[in-house]
Amino acid sequence: MAINIAKERSISDFLIPLNLDGRKPTEIGWMETDLTYISFHKSWSEGFNRLLKKLDSINAPRPLIKGKIIASKAYMKDYNLKNENEIIYSNMFVIKRIPENLLFLRFNRALSKNEKDILKKRWAFYAKDSQNFFAFSPPPSPELFEYEIIDVIPWKDKERIYNIKTLNIIKNLIMKSLTVYSLKKGLKYSENSKLYFPSGLFQNDKIVFKNYMGKSTFIQVTGERHAPTYSFRYYLSPQFKIKEINNNFFLQIHIGFHITSIDGTSLEKKKMTSRQKTLRKSLFNKDYLNRLIAISFYLSNGEPTISIGDKKEYEITIKSYPLTFESPYTIDETHDYSEINEFPDDEIEYDEHVLDENSERGDI
Repeated sequence: MAINIAKERSISDFLIPLNLDGRKPTEIGWMETDLTYISFHKSWSEGFNRLLKKLDSINAPRPLIKGKIIASKAYMKDYNLKNENEIIYSNMFVIKRIPENLLFLRFNRALSKNEKDILKKRWAFYAKDSQNFFAFSPPPSPELFEYEIIDVIPWKDKERIYNIKTLNIIKNLIMKSLTVYSLKKGLKYSENSKLYFPSGLFQNDKIVFKNYMGKSTFIQVTGERHAPTYSFRYYLSPQFKIKEINNNFFLQIHIGFHITSIDGTSLEKKKMTSRQKTLRKSLFNKDYLNRLIAISFYLSNGEPTISIGDKKEYEITIKSYPLTFESPYTIDETHDYSEINEFPDDEIEYDEHVLDENSERGDI
């Protein structure tokens, strides 16, 4: 009906489809296949932002007066809050130290892709080309890969180095340094190059750590899930991102899972994604926080910092406890939320001018 109305009145973007679950064009009706979808299934926040931009771009009407206030009050009534401080945990970790100098190295010959693949598991580098590389520290095994250091570059005041954006080089090197360090600590690479905790790394596959309450506890890094239609094996898989905010660097850790069949064989992407969703739905905020702290506890050996690098001049240090914030209010979780009702109609104010104007256009 919406498609027919749009054609009848020559209105573009009358129907804006939202793809919530990753459905393919072949799985929907032929009339809808030409429509441009806004994807929500990969990132809800990204999809929501794209939807808002689309509505703004077509001047979608906003007939409610103080709509944001009405929406927030409907969701969070005053009696839901208590005047008590609450600690808010993030998944961000402060990077305290980064080496002051970049090394620019040249190997005596161009390296093949296979040679670079071998090196990247042992050494963090940024390749300018097959022969020239940036790094914080010299490569291992000089007898196998002969090189010379062409330049030592103080990078902090430079926007570009050898015509490459400095920030890109630094973020890339921190990320790769953390990956090499994680591999040395016993993590493995999956087929799609994601780090994960393999079975057998810990006794009974359990990391023992101190949680956010300071109490010793443990989490299972690998296990099995069984359902009537399928079963699978999961492995805790930390996913790292490096962020730069106002010249400060942060490590962001996302909690993911490497999924296989029960016998450890690979699964096709679609099956892996559906099983990841099943697993995520069973976890709550506390479960994610415990896994976040367990990962950092293991990488730091229970110390205040994660220290990466063999020598002080090459060392990267990252605080091992997540960045926290303090809220002046906390949610009253003892309240009976069943009393929350929708606003009565007489409490919601509409902008009659907007309603009349858009009704004439046929948009409402």
